[in-house]
Amino acid sequence: MINNAVMAAHDAIQGSQAVCYFTLEGRRYNFMSITEFNSALSFTTTEVPRVGTIMMGYKITAAAGSWSATCYYNQSTFRVLAERFQNTGRFPEFEIQVTVDDKTTTVGRQTIILTGCLLEGDLELAKIVSGEGVLEEELSGVFQGFMIPETFRTLPGM
Repeated sequence: MINNAVMAAHDAIQGSQAVCYFTLEGRRYNFMSITEFNSALSFTTTEVPRVGTIMMGYKITAAAGSWSATCYYNQSTFRVLAERFQNTGRFPEFEIQVTVDDKTTTVGRQTIILTGCLLEGDLELAKIVSGEGVLEEELSGVFQGFMIPETFRTLPGM
């Protein structure tokens, strides 16, 4: 029988053990109304034909960053920026910082900072949903770079 290491169940990270901030024009906001966040890189690969093999080779030649969030409909910051964009044609870039820190795990914390962020897609200006307990909204955007100042520790046996 193979002696295979198994992840300890307590090292599964609880999703609510995180904080999210966005920094806009020098001001840092605690985005405490956020309920879900995701950021991802989409890689562009280029085919590389090679002499001596029938198999196609590949090379990553670019990457694009995107993010999405679900949050309670209880802040006006992005709507105010949208109004400013309407009046001036300028929309400022911002940073998003996400730190996951479930103290019940042995992996520690991880912080990712997205830089050069912009909104993309629809921004709900006014919203009413009769009979709904709480109002939520979806935000999405792109980013131009990222940093990882804190990383999780490697799991035992990994």
